Amino acid sequence: MRVRWTAPAADDLEGIKDYLQEHFQHFAEPTVRTVYSVKPEAVEILHIYHGSQDWK
Repeated sequence: MRVRWTAPAADDLEGIKDYLQEHFQHFAEPTVRTVYSVKPEAVEILHIYHGSQDWK
């Protein structure tokens, strides 16, 4: 399976990692290294949102 990240999604993930490193350092690496799989072809990650974000 192939996972393809768009630039905005990669930026979202970097922001999440930065936040975690500042506030919950022990969660930063495990969180950003987890890949969620969807089969059979590929997954394209467009954005990453946290439930508390106002994404509208």
